Amino acid sequence: GETEQEKLDSYENHFFAPSAAEIEGEVNKEGSFELEKVEMIEVASKWGKEDGISAGLVFAKTIRASQGSMLAQHFGEEILDKIPITFVVVLKTKL
Repeated sequence: GETEQEKLDSYENHFFAPSAAEIEGEVNKEGSFELEKVEMIEVASKWGKEDGISAGLVFAKTIRASQGSMLAQHFGEEILDKIPITFVVVLKTKL
């Protein structure tokens, strides 16, 4: 309905995925820690059509872990149970 569309339109979340060099630079600049090793792991690039369900679930769990409280506050707690289903469906059709 209209209320749901308004909530969707008003939800803004900015996502930034820094590179290993950016993380290393910020940690070194801040100075409280010393990095011994920086390692980036790519996961999604190996998923194919047969892995759409597992890719969707992994992505959904990541979104829920990082943004669950913001999503629940904005859309209501019930949205959290719909996230895995939505991502599985979307990724299965896109891969």
